[in-house]
Amino acid sequence: MTSNVVYTTSIKEKALNKKNNMRAWGNRLVKSPKLEDYEKALIKHFKATAQAAPWIGPVKLSVAFTFGDKRRRDIQNCFDILCDAMNGIIYLDDSQIEVLEGSKKYSKDVWLIEIIVELL
Repeated sequence: MTSNVVYTTSIKEKALNKKNNMRAWGNRLVKSPKLEDYEKALIKHFKATAQAAPWIGPVKLSVAFTFGDKRRRDIQNCFDILCDAMNGIIYLDDSQIEVLEGSKKYSKDVWLIEIIVELL
């Protein structure tokens, strides 16, 4: 059986979510400086670990989040910034994601994001 995995990585970073890190600026919402730095770090990581040109066609994105504390989190809010940061690096556009899979677990003082992208 051939593998359809085109990209896999682990990021030892505290996952942030876009929803809780946007700030009002007049009538607009803008990214907080903390979110801007997080997104830049993600993009830098994806560029350094990508081994091919962005993939074309439908993909499945699987992400396992490990949180270092027991605070309640909605993992769907953590996907948005990850998906955006992979645009043009791992795949051309996040509209190519046809299957999105996520899980979360807690492990004291361990912060980890494990990502697998597969072609469908």
